[in-house]
Amino acid sequence: MYNLKMEDIISVNDVAYKLLMDQSIDKALIQLMVVDDLDNQYDKLAVEFEVLISIFMEMVIYILKVKYVNENNKELNESNLENYNLEFDIDDLDFFKTKFSKIGYQLCIHDVGDYYDTLYDYYCKTLFKKDNEYYFMTKKIDNEYTFLLRNDKYKNFTKLNDFYTKCFVDNKYIQVYFDKI
Repeated sequence: MYNLKMEDIISVNDVAYKLLMDQSIDKALIQLMVVDDLDNQYDKLAVEFEVLISIFMEMVIYILKVKYVNENNKELNESNLENYNLEFDIDDLDFFKTKFSKIGYQLCIHDVGDYYDTLYDYYCKTLFKKDNEYYFMTKKIDNEYTFLLRNDKYKNFTKLNDFYTKCFVDNKYIQVYFDKI
């Protein structure tokens, strides 16, 4: 189907970094990150969403770390990148929208304020290590974020923008999802 070479294979971290640095990325490689041999449309869309939301979270964490280093006049090294604050305005997230458009996706972010509904219409919740250190420690999660998938027994999402995550950042809840351009 695709004639890939080893150097063509990239990770979510690689994509996030390349997007932030405005390096070129072949849109076809992004599509290859999404498993194409799944049996149903729901699973294909779920994997596509998971890849995209992981790229987004990697970009956010990286920017927050660099912002911390710059604001605190620290040297850019590994130990200083361990520290950062989860404080940003939702308008700051607009920066990422142009990055995703380069790979053929529209990033959509909505501030839902302090409202946290009890409906289970989301695909996953995003937890940040900075706000949930005990959970990350007990689950032995090394990453800066994790996703809690809901048990979707109906699996009735039919479009990419049906899949979204909810997360709590800077004292408000946001909803993040993607559309294809």
